[in-house]
Amino acid sequence: MSTRKPRENLWFHVYLLLAGFFSSIWNTFQMIYSTLIKKDSPKKITSNHLLSSIHFIVHQFPKKFWQHPTGIGMGRSIGTLLLYIFGKNRFFGEITENKSLSKKGRSLSNWGFTLIEMMISITLFSGILLVAFSAFGNIAHLKNKIVSDVDVYEQLYVAVENLSSIIKDGGDIDYEEYFNRSLVGTTLSGGHYQTISGFGNYGFGGVIGSTTFGDDVYYCRSSSPTPANSVIGNGCALTGSINTSNISQSGIFQRYGEYKLQFTDFNSRGNNDTNLCIARGKPGMSLGDQDCDGKITGDADDESLGLGPSVFSKNTALPELYLINKSTSNPTRILLRLKIERDPDAPSSATCDTQAGTGSGCIGRLQMLRLIGRDLGSSHGNPAASATFDGKIDTWECQSGFTCSGPNSLTGTLPTGNDSEWIDVFSKDITVNSAQFFLNPNLDYTLAWKDGADSLANSYLRMSLRLWYSWKKRKLINLWAPEVNITTSLNLRK
Repeated sequence: MSTRKPRENLWFHVYLLLAGFFSSIWNTFQMIYSTLIKKDSPKKITSNHLLSSIHFIVHQFPKKFWQHPTGIGMGRSIGTLLLYIFGKNRFFGEITENKSLSKKGRSLSNWGFTLIEMMISITLFSGILLVAFSAFGNIAHLKNKIVSDVDVYEQLYVAVENLSSIIKDGGDIDYEEYFNRSLVGTTLSGGHYQTISGFGNYGFGGVIGSTTFGDDVYYCRSSSPTPANSVIGNGCALTGSINTSNISQSGIFQRYGEYKLQFTDFNSRGNNDTNLCIARGKPGMSLGDQDCDGKITGDADDESLGLGPSVFSKNTALPELYLINKSTSNPTRILLRLKIERDPDAPSSATCDTQAGTGSGCIGRLQMLRLIGRDLGSSHGNPAASATFDGKIDTWECQSGFTCSGPNSLTGTLPTGNDSEWIDVFSKDITVNSAQFFLNPNLDYTLAWKDGADSLANSYLRMSLRLWYSWKKRKLINLWAPEVNITTSLNLRK
């Protein structure tokens, strides 16, 4: 059996070609370096492994077609082309001035190359450059995309961290405002509540934005020992017969402090104080005026029930967040809401229903309003002579940095709830597609002390946000992923 010599083996040739190819790449860089950078005299281009590799490839498939152009010639043409581009005058000048070279010495086998060889060499060289630049370009693009993605998500999470800091400083659940909201109305429009609540500055008959502030607080009182107490235990706002306003408060602004009053029965004995006062020679006193002093508060029949109304349903997403910080003499409030409007940079084909808050052409703004509480009386010191100071917070003004458009109080300006009064929490590049707030407990445990263990739990918030970027930002960073969903839970500070 005959054996094949190593040099007749195809795989051996392949090995030599690969080794020679990488060796020749190194030799080519050395040639360019020495000729163009070190300025050494250029040397005659000779046969090398790279040229042999090319020669092997082009002579295999099909052999007859490639017999005339040689790999050596193509290699020389590539080298000569490079030197002609980068060192034209020096290299070709030397060839011209070398008069010792005979016509035979400058024959094709030593210096020249055919047109076919040059065309093939240029094609191969262009292909190598195309592959190289394409590879480097893809690497650079991938790197930029990864860095850009990381930056995008980092910016979103930093924004959420800043929001979390605002919430932590906001204090506890503002049950007064949620109670007010539950009666005024909870219809949504544009991502937030449609009806302005008045923020505790207005009562029945009040006109928001004016100095007509309406009635002051009303009180809950039993008309008979039973079953009125159990009814008042669920609040008296919706039952005119057991509140001093004598009407249902559905759809009516609530004064600040009204929620707390829902937990007290100011006629717990259920007797007719009016007749008793008449018998004592003090006619005209109202039901619940036990001592006939003209007021139903501060009497012996005032009883804290330890029960009262819930201000929102358990485990239900709230579109707005109300927090209050009572740790200072002038407490502060933070109100957060979502406002959805059309993105001005959205394409015309993208729709946006601003009332329903849906559509790819919408942009959502998470907005904040900060208020500060004052003790100025039910007219909020407007006029100044009407100001009364009884140690109870009854007036809410806009904090510094928020431009409100309501009437002036004795110390500041009252809010109206207009869009211009709210400030965006995130930058204009970030769109909030959804904001949901889950709060617990759903009533104030300091007042509902009979309500059991659930009301004694620490207040906490679970917040769920869907964030992305505005159309303008998306076009700049070329990111079209859907959204980032962020959910976090926070314990609220008392």
